[in-house]
Amino acid sequence: MSIALLNMISKISNDRKLQMEGRQFGNLFESVEPDNFLENEDLSVPITPEQSSWSVLSDESGEYMTRDYVFGSAKPLMYFLAQTISHQEKINHHAKITIDELEVNLILQTKDIMDVTELDIELAEFCDEIYEETRYYESE
Repeated sequence: MSIALLNMISKISNDRKLQMEGRQFGNLFESVEPDNFLENEDLSVPITPEQSSWSVLSDESGEYMTRDYVFGSAKPLMYFLAQTISHQEKINHHAKITIDELEVNLILQTKDIMDVTELDIELAEFCDEIYEETRYYESE
C-alpha cells in the first residue's frame, strides 16, 4: 500500500465527502474494515509521514501558514486559483494570494485572532489536493 494512499485515508473522515472535478463521491472507504485492512501488507517497511510543504511562521502580525506553489504553465495555475477562490467563498475564509509569473504564494491566518486555526488547516489541505490534481494533469 502506498504512503500516498495511507495519507489520503487519514485525511478523509467518515462523514466527509471528497469533491473531484465537480462530481460528488460519498464515503470512499465504506467497504474497508479497520480490523483486517493491513492484513496482507508487508509491515516490515517503516511508514514515514509525508513532509508538509507548509511553513508556520510568526511576526508582528501573529502566527500564519505559508506555502509556494509552482506551475508549469498558466492553465493549471488558473485552474488552481479558480478552485481555491471558489472554495474560499464557500467556507467564508480567505487567504492572502500573491501571484508572480507561474508561482503562487498563499498565506493563511485567521485575522480575527491573528493565529492559525482549523479553518486555515482545512483550506491548506484543500489547496494541496487541488495542486496535486494540477500536477497529475501536467504529467499527462
